[in-house]
Amino acid sequence: MPRLSRATVTSAVLAVLALITAVTLVTLAAVRDDPAVYAAGGSGGDGSGEPIGPRWGFLRSDVVSPAAPLEPPDSAAAGSWQVIDALAEARPVISRMAVGRYSVVFPGLGVSQRRGVALATAIGGPGPAGPAGTDPKPATTGDATGDAGAAAPAHCHVVDWEAVRPSPDGPGDAVTAGGPRSGASGRLDERVDLACRRPTGQFVDSRFSLLFTYAPEGYRPPAGDAPYAYVRLDRADHSDSRPRDAYSVSGPGTVAVHRLGTGRYAVDLVGAEFVRPGNNLQVNAAGDSAAGCNALGREVRADRQSVLVGCAEGTTPADTPFVLLYTDRDALVPTGAGTFAQLFTGVVRDGGPLEPAPLGDAVDAWARYSANSAGSVNTVRRTGVGVYEVVLPGVAGTPDHLSVTAYGEPTARCSVDDRAAGSGERDVTATVRCVDGSGRPVDSHASVAYLSAAGLTG
Repeated sequence: MPRLSRATVTSAVLAVLALITAVTLVTLAAVRDDPAVYAAGGSGGDGSGEPIGPRWGFLRSDVVSPAAPLEPPDSAAAGSWQVIDALAEARPVISRMAVGRYSVVFPGLGVSQRRGVALATAIGGPGPAGPAGTDPKPATTGDATGDAGAAAPAHCHVVDWEAVRPSPDGPGDAVTAGGPRSGASGRLDERVDLACRRPTGQFVDSRFSLLFTYAPEGYRPPAGDAPYAYVRLDRADHSDSRPRDAYSVSGPGTVAVHRLGTGRYAVDLVGAEFVRPGNNLQVNAAGDSAAGCNALGREVRADRQSVLVGCAEGTTPADTPFVLLYTDRDALVPTGAGTFAQLFTGVVRDGGPLEPAPLGDAVDAWARYSANSAGSVNTVRRTGVGVYEVVLPGVAGTPDHLSVTAYGEPTARCSVDDRAAGSGERDVTATVRCVDGSGRPVDSHASVAYLSAAGLTG
């Protein structure tokens, strides 16, 4: 066997290192330039593999009943597709499929096997006039009953979501402004279907906000020890399950769901990260039924936190698929956000019981369940039965997103009115409205979460 000189060995090693460096640089460049690599580690670009990182997107629909597929303005949508050069000109698309039923396509966010979670929040009040042929006011469904439910704010929830290949043809398929780029090989979009209803169950057109988020197993958010978890329960009639579509910073297999009775569930988030009292909970029913789901409470144990979820159709408990997103002093998306804020509308005064915020003057939000990335104090003021004005100082940015979930019992439904600038240029002010299963105002508690993508690059 011939002996190699030291110079020959050194040259060979340098050549191998140069090759590795070149391959790495090409791969990194491809991640920004080719959504096929973005999809699955570059293994042929068929989009069927495990995404290499988290994905998220949100949008706000300001048009109640678009007559044609509609792209929201840049001020009303943001997502992780924006860091991919080949998708820089892509836009999400909103399609109205029927009264109260919508389909949203987020470009480049497709995750196989219906993983990740989506959550919708109704935005009350008539929307601004849209393109020609659109109706700025909620459509009727022919159910003029004259009861409180007919005038109550809508409630929106997700129906289903899945990865789809881009196509300019057919309702609900991807239609982007990216031109030829929208057909890039291997790209998968994420289509989310949602429904908006009156509290009594009838479909009704509504404005809405929508969030989609996904994190792969083993991913750790950048915000220190802040916990982050989500779960989608599909088999609502099973006594115990470990849903496949679940994520937790504690790692795989640390999320379990236990059915406690009809329409009542305990979601166990196992791990030291969740042994703490503060959090923000966002919940949606999932599927075609008229049921809704809310957070009911939480219990901190030695090795976990158990979050209680309740589902009901109207005023009747019902076993229903649902999704839950848990955050604590961090943004709704796993990569963090430009700015964020969270609060709970219930308050505890002088060590007394939990109760609605008082009528009249604003009070500081309960610190245990309040967070503000600007270090400011969030406030809440009850202006009437089931109506709360929340102020999130110092966090306003564009584009942004607001999610609201009723809390405390399963039949209430909460929506959000338009946000507006507060007393400061960077303040966010919003009105939250809650009604019961019949559509009548009710002093339900609500969990509110806000994020801005201003300056966000991941």
